[in-house]
Amino acid sequence: MAISDILKKLFGSKADRDMKEVKPVLDQVLAAYETIDKLSNDALRARTEELKAKLRACEAPFENRIAEIRVELEKDIPVSRKEQLATESDKLVKDEDEAIEKVLDEILPDAFAIMKSTARRFATIGWPAETRLRGIWCITMCSSSAVSSCTKEKSRRWPPVKERPSWLRYRCS
Repeated sequence: MAISDILKKLFGSKADRDMKEVKPVLDQVLAAYETIDKLSNDALRARTEELKAKLRACEAPFENRIAEIRVELEKDIPVSRKEQLATESDKLVKDEDEAIEKVLDEILPDAFAIMKSTARRFATIGWPAETRLRGIWCITMCSSSAVSSCTKEKSRRWPPVKERPSWLRYRCS
């Protein structure tokens, strides 16, 4: 018996550890999928819009205050006041990221379930196979930013918020 086999028996394989970490989220997604898959196409679209609205509502107060600060920074004010405003703006950005992460964690099961249900619907409609595959590909690519944002904290390899490039931050369009 090789040393690697002994270590796998003691500590488990990387795939087992990853599955153990993701299993609670997977259970939530499958539970949400049961209810979401029963929705009509219009209701599914409406549910998607609800999730987007929830994200927009979460970030709106932060964005509004940051915009106010930017307007005030353009005025002729003392340097000490500008420094205070810049510090407040930086803190608001950090607080906004944390608030968005909480909301994304809340909507993660529904977002995955919606994507799964939509992909299943595209796969089963009577369109040519190439068209169905393009539809599934579009859904997957459009949803990947939301899904990756939802799962970013689940992976230890994802850089912390302060180290993450700004283009990786999820913004609801």
